[in-house]
Amino acid sequence: GVVYKEKIPVAGGIILLHNKTVSIPWASSLREYSRLSPNMLLYWSFLEFASDNGYRFFDFGRSNPGSGTFKFKRQWGAKPMTLCWYNPVVSGTDHARPQNIRAKAESFWSCLPLSVSNCIGPKLRKYISL
Repeated sequence: GVVYKEKIPVAGGIILLHNKTVSIPWASSLREYSRLSPNMLLYWSFLEFASDNGYRFFDFGRSNPGSGTFKFKRQWGAKPMTLCWYNPVVSGTDHARPQNIRAKAESFWSCLPLSVSNCIGPKLRKYISL
């Protein structure tokens, strides 16, 4: 789906359909149009499609509790579900697990001088999903 503002595509998303479930693995919008809330219209359209076509479930996808995407999905009535993960641990590679990398990055960031984090933070933020 795509949301347009005066013929300009400002938000888009992909849905997958399986049995009675609609899943949305990807959605995004142009930052300069955020004040218009195009993602709200995008999700409304997808939810309307799901309802009109007899789908019973809408899978908003994964999010870390407390993150911005988690809060966005929660406002639509999404309910968190525990996911089971199988992560085989190969000897000597535990340090490369995503949760360990994030924890190390957060620890490193908290040690930076404020002037450094204020300078590079905005440049890095656009590459980080919260």
